[in-house]
Amino acid sequence: MKKDLLRADRKMENIESLKKEYQKIKKDIINRLETFQKTGSQGSDIDLFIEMVFCLLTPQAKARSCAEALDDLVHSKKLYIGNEKEISVRLNRTRFKNKKAEYIINVRNRFLKNGKVNLRSWLFKEKEAIRIRENLVKNIKGMGYKEASHYLRNIGLGHEMAILDRHVLKSL
Repeated sequence: MKKDLLRADRKMENIESLKKEYQKIKKDIINRLETFQKTGSQGSDIDLFIEMVFCLLTPQAKARSCAEALDDLVHSKKLYIGNEKEISVRLNRTRFKNKKAEYIINVRNRFLKNGKVNLRSWLFKEKEAIRIRENLVKNIKGMGYKEASHYLRNIGLGHEMAILDRHVLKSL
């Protein structure tokens, strides 16, 4: 009985600590979400494509390393014209670089035609975020539910979805 009360006290302390931390960074979170919303509503097809590639790179890798690798791919133009090996070499900062290079080639072949990215029309065939997510998971190799949910969040959609992974679940 006493152990249960101690556990409950610790949980309450953690919740209060989390609430205080949230208040400190609330404005930053709101600003970031507004940036995501602009990407989805005003961003170009290339912006949507680059965000998709970023989400394909991040599973089991550090986001910062993936962002650096993606910047390298964009600036070198290898994202648009590189072969699988040329892309893989630039993904050294990420895990599973060969598989992820394959995924990039697949989405590029699907959405880049005659030097122009055409993603928005495919992406927004469906109006509901949950259906868009299903399309992503079903049609984009390397895109699971978690990555698809991150992608939707990063383009300002899917507010009604929670992104739960083992780390979040463990904390709950």
